[in-house]
Amino acid sequence: MRLVLAVVLCVGCDATVPPNNSDGSIDSHHGTTDGHGLDATEHQVDSPNDGISVTWGSGCWYTDSGHRYQAMSFQLTAANPEPLEGTLYFTTNCDPSNGTDNLNDNGNTIPSGSWTFWFIHHPDNLTTSAIWSMGSLGDHPSVCIDYSAAPDC
Repeated sequence: MRLVLAVVLCVGCDATVPPNNSDGSIDSHHGTTDGHGLDATEHQVDSPNDGISVTWGSGCWYTDSGHRYQAMSFQLTAANPEPLEGTLYFTTNCDPSNGTDNLNDNGNTIPSGSWTFWFIHHPDNLTTSAIWSMGSLGDHPSVCIDYSAAPDC
């Protein structure tokens, strides 16, 4: 099953996420900030070779219509829009033994800015984890996010 990518907000961006693809691989939802930013467990991944800098948050649960969705806040700085990828694992330690689900199979891109994205399939599943990555080669990964211990966004 393909996961659909959704966006909560972009602060200081001059572009928006591309509209829905014909195959539905990305949905974009724009909202407003509630003041929640990246927390003390954020980490930054830079690569001087490609000019991409991403600061990942610690992962959190985005709530909508009574359901909780596995989410990630991050700050992206890049000269060009970059693809966001994500792998959702059906274990709490990013072990693929119980299966995985991928996000953004078509490689759609997002511009620089502050973002929060979430998986829209498998809501309320506490025994999940994810690794998020930025860039066409996935060279900028997050740490493994254990959603059984993640706070609400």
